[in-house]
Amino acid sequence: METNILMPCYNTNPEYIEEAIESIISQTYKDWKLIIIDDKSTDKHTLVYLQSMKNHPKIEVVRKRKNTGCFDSRQYGTKFLDEDCKLIAFMDSDDIMLQNRLEKQIDFLEKSSHVDIVGTQLQMWYPDWAGEHISFANLVTFHPYDVSDYVRTGLWWINEPTVMMRKEVIHKVPLNVGVKTTVKHGFSPSYGGDYVFYLTCWKNGLQIRNMSDVLLIYRVSKNNATSQNQAKITHQTSRLKAIREEVLNVGK
Repeated sequence: METNILMPCYNTNPEYIEEAIESIISQTYKDWKLIIIDDKSTDKHTLVYLQSMKNHPKIEVVRKRKNTGCFDSRQYGTKFLDEDCKLIAFMDSDDIMLQNRLEKQIDFLEKSSHVDIVGTQLQMWYPDWAGEHISFANLVTFHPYDVSDYVRTGLWWINEPTVMMRKEVIHKVPLNVGVKTTVKHGFSPSYGGDYVFYLTCWKNGLQIRNMSDVLLIYRVSKNNATSQNQAKITHQTSRLKAIREEVLNVGK
């Protein structure tokens, strides 16, 4: 069952990209294709490295004409999916897959025909914070199994870089469905769109689950947008509730 991996990239340190790619190449499951979507990077080192990957037999590098964020990048990447692709996996350009990530998620979906999307737990990694006190209580996530049950009442409870889904999902819900909605509610185009996506999936009857396995190492960098937004998440609950009400047409 061929799996295509969508990996947006914007000015990522080439060393991080290389680590991410090596973790994919080292997977126990080998029937994959990696699609790297360059979101109009401007860093010359990033561009040189991506150019060096263009002749790799299992990697396709595509470049967008405009920087529009990770959700638009993933949607753009769907244009380059193989015809015989059955499953789509997400990956960030600075994270690391554990060696059996693809194999375990594929096995889960093969045994769970009613599930459309599956995520996993992750191990947070703070390589840029050496010498500083990290006060985070838990460096490993413990998100609940039935995401469908939580997404309609709280936050989305899924680790976006760990997601794998059936190809049919993108024919029902575009990966960038949430960009306009999140911008309307005061988020940047690169934040909150995943929440709208999973809300819309649930609204369309798609089933979302989490595995209990830790299958990805998530790099938390001081400079990336994710870590900056993560620090603000506790102040955004009211806007997330407004988004949920809008998408699900509740509380009107």
